[in-house]
Amino acid sequence: MNPHKKLFIIAGGIAVIIVGVIYFDNTRQAQAPTEQNNVMATDISDWKTYRNEEYGFEVKYPEVEVAVPITVGINPHGPRIAFAANTFGVVIDENYHGSLTDFRYENVSPQGTTIGGFQIYSLANSSVPFIAFATVSQGKVYIIEFQGNAKLDARTERILSTFKFIEPSASGAGTLSGKVSIGPICPVEQIDNPCPTPPEAYTARAFMVFLGDTSDLTKVAAIIHADSSGNYSVSLAPGIYTVRPAIVGIGYMSKDLPATVTIKSGSTVILNIDVDTGIR
Repeated sequence: MNPHKKLFIIAGGIAVIIVGVIYFDNTRQAQAPTEQNNVMATDISDWKTYRNEEYGFEVKYPEVEVAVPITVGINPHGPRIAFAANTFGVVIDENYHGSLTDFRYENVSPQGTTIGGFQIYSLANSSVPFIAFATVSQGKVYIIEFQGNAKLDARTERILSTFKFIEPSASGAGTLSGKVSIGPICPVEQIDNPCPTPPEAYTARAFMVFLGDTSDLTKVAAIIHADSSGNYSVSLAPGIYTVRPAIVGIGYMSKDLPATVTIKSGSTVILNIDVDTGIR
């Protein structure tokens, strides 16, 4: 089965299945005046703003939505969770090379509804109340998932209306880089038969970079993905950041994390991460 046709994602304890997709291209159609007025009537003056510099997007969400730490594995060859709240989230797929129409697999039927150029599609026989919206920017698929409601409402539309792409801030940035070491890999390692760390052990692991210290792990600034040799490097705006594993548990334990680092303009901070696999 094509992994991009049915995505199963667990975000902060929220299990959601993508059962619908809204497709639109970069030339969004104009909204009808009545539709636009109804959406914009929702007051968002007290809403919070989530901004992700790494993936270049911003979205606003109601005060009642609580951003949750991402504590699940991230497949480097599939979708990545960029933001998660208690009823909605944003998923990024950097490695998808097909058309968004590929999401419209069997038993998907159009509802005949458009919101600002978004054409809605949903599974006819789904028992899970869920809506997802998708678009493409710079080769990435952005999926905005809403759980708990099987239809568009004013709140859902208003959240969607605040989603926008941003240009990552490069001026005055600093760099966080280092080496990820993973071991042990084999329960017993012989001198004449070494057990090297496979490349996928590095690339399959991810580390979250949060804006601020350990008291507030809700604003994701970047996601560290090491290369096949364990090296990594990310560009960050000046400030204080906290680095911790994407998974808290066996296979991700590290005496080096969580770590708080201070990034300064034009400077590089080295943070080496030694991961204990738990194998003995």
